[in-house]
Amino acid sequence: GEAELTSLAAVMQALISFVREGGDELRHVDAGNRRVVFLARGPLYLVAVSDVEQPPELTVRMLHYLHQQIILILTSSVERVLD
Repeated sequence: GEAELTSLAAVMQALISFVREGGDELRHVDAGNRRVVFLARGPLYLVAVSDVEQPPELTVRMLHYLHQQIILILTSSVERVLD
């Protein structure tokens, strides 16, 4: 439920912050047969879970597409408000 998602988001934020404080960037974490892929874009952290067989570069590309869609939707919404 919602409490589990909140906890998961907090853990991901802590991981990202810990790695960034060390001067690095978290790209992916393998856990069993799953891979958690991270992509930081400005203030947004995009996260996807894939099978470890899938190359992380492919998942990152999908996250880039997701980011572009978010920007498109937000830009369209702002334009409608300003019209």
